Amino acid sequence: MANIEAWLRRAPLHAAAIWLCGAALVAFLMPIDASYDILHYHLHNGWSAWEGRLDRDLAPAGMHSYVNPVHNLFVEACLRYLPAGLITLLLGVLHGAVLIPLYMLCRRVLGSVGHDSAISAALLALAGFSSYSVLNVVASLRNDHWIAAAFLCGLLILVPRSGEQVSWRRAGAAAFLVGLSVGLKLTAIVHVAGLAAAVLVAVPGWKARAAAALSAAFAGLAGILVTGGWWAWKLWSELGNPIFPMANGLFKSPFAPPENFRDPRSLPDSLTDVLLFPFNGPNRFNEYDTSAMQDLPLALLYLAISIWIVLARIWMKAGDPPVARPSRALVTVFAAVLATLAVWFPLFAIGRYVMSVWMLSPLLFASTLVLVWPAIKAPQRAGL
Repeated sequence: MANIEAWLRRAPLHAAAIWLCGAALVAFLMPIDASYDILHYHLHNGWSAWEGRLDRDLAPAGMHSYVNPVHNLFVEACLRYLPAGLITLLLGVLHGAVLIPLYMLCRRVLGSVGHDSAISAALLALAGFSSYSVLNVVASLRNDHWIAAAFLCGLLILVPRSGEQVSWRRAGAAAFLVGLSVGLKLTAIVHVAGLAAAVLVAVPGWKARAAAALSAAFAGLAGILVTGGWWAWKLWSELGNPIFPMANGLFKSPFAPPENFRDPRSLPDSLTDVLLFPFNGPNRFNEYDTSAMQDLPLALLYLAISIWIVLARIWMKAGDPPVARPSRALVTVFAAVLATLAVWFPLFAIGRYVMSVWMLSPLLFASTLVLVWPAIKAPQRAGL
């Protein structure tokens, strides 16, 4: 184990290259993704945009005809100019690359709580990456893992490696990345809340925090405009709603029903549904191929939250608490995840929209465990 630890520290680029080659091979061997969304609009929208038919076809894919086609244009270009085998290898590399910022974030958060272990970080990253919502888009033409990657990279910027103070420039860069994802796909809006919470925690001092929040707001808007501004303008100029047909209760386009659309099938009906979400797949509308599939990574997050509720009373007491206080890095990531879920549950409650949360849940649970049980860092327990 010591040799592996030393190798991960000495040759991280080699480890990343081996991982990406493996991810590409797995994607190459996977069956072709022929899920509903792919067949319904991903392929068609890219073809329609490439052929210049966006102004000619009238909603051939229903409401999904009005989804930003930037990602679909990339897919269409691959389908036209690359051999099929090379496309799957490329998709595997893009999907596997998400593990890299996740691993780096695990290293920094674990290090901030006194457990600077490359092996532990790698195992936690792999645990988060192995959730069903993440594996379900291996070799897929969908882009939900791109959205997760932008959020993870944004958090990585807000959790500096050396622990230096987060500046307004870092806040802006992180927000710009998340803004790019929102412009690319509107469901990424849930990560805006998470990034905002992360900025407010990561930056100390009210004056610096205000500057960082302002920087993040403008940079995030700029990111949205880069990837989605042209499409929003097109929808606004032709249909009177920049996110048509969403939010039409606000924009009142004459080409859509005059109320805000929402799909309530996956939404929880009560707080009980929220608390049981990791286990009640068979009893609710399920996005996966089988209703038996559960969102178990969220259960680890729930356990971590439960521990924090107990620890809060200890930390609030005066004097030297018997349990170490959480690092700013850990609180930053925790705040980002909780704020994201606070928006996601009432809006979507569809797991792949927040696969970033599933990826981070093992890290947050393990980091919390280190706080309450420091002996777990010992080599014989940590597996080093």
